Amino acid sequence: MATTTAVRIRTEPRISLPTLCAYMEAPAGRRQTIIAGQKYPPAFQVTYYREAPSAVISYLSSDEPDESMLANEAAALRLRAAAASGWEQQRLHSNAEAIGIFRHSLAQSLATLGTFSPLRQKLAKPIYAGVEVSVQPDLLITATRRGKDIRGAVKLRFGKDRHLGSEAGRYGAAVLYLYASDYISGEEAVARSLCLLIDVHAGKAHEAPRSQQRYLRDVEAACAEIAARWSAF
Repeated sequence: MATTTAVRIRTEPRISLPTLCAYMEAPAGRRQTIIAGQKYPPAFQVTYYREAPSAVISYLSSDEPDESMLANEAAALRLRAAAASGWEQQRLHSNAEAIGIFRHSLAQSLATLGTFSPLRQKLAKPIYAGVEVSVQPDLLITATRRGKDIRGAVKLRFGKDRHLGSEAGRYGAAVLYLYASDYISGEEAVARSLCLLIDVHAGKAHEAPRSQQRYLRDVEAACAEIAARWSAF
């Protein structure tokens, strides 16, 4: 007997920042699939990556980041996976793998950037060309450079099937920079170098580009396209 997955319908165009990054570099057919997936998401969706984001956020926001924290969490997940089966076993292995990739490729370099703090409160969702974009950074950064206090924001992306290209990552980081400037209060100036879209499985931290306006114009155009096609699905 066939099974069906209940879906809900979003009447107004919306997209998450990581998905928007993927949209920016996707071919036409893939773009249609992305829009349809955003308009008709599952009514109930289990978060696949739970433990890995928590481990990364805990590591970066700790007073003294220690990579053993990551190693221990990954080992604990592998033990849980050994006692599990099927989908849950695969999910736990994937989270452990993501932690391992982060530990070996990004942990040390990111920890030196400044002081990280989790962003727990829900912030506003900006609208670009009629599309609500869910940005919601995972972490804030504060640092001092040349005697000046600066700040930034970090968004984590998990997913090993499709890594973001460099341009897609820059689009996401550009949006993050604008978002930090507009929505995250503070007296410190927002620094381009501290606004990072981190593609964990690719082991890459994409920094906000120097030519902000060009990237943001492209984002506006992509969102206008999403808004125009929304009713067609």
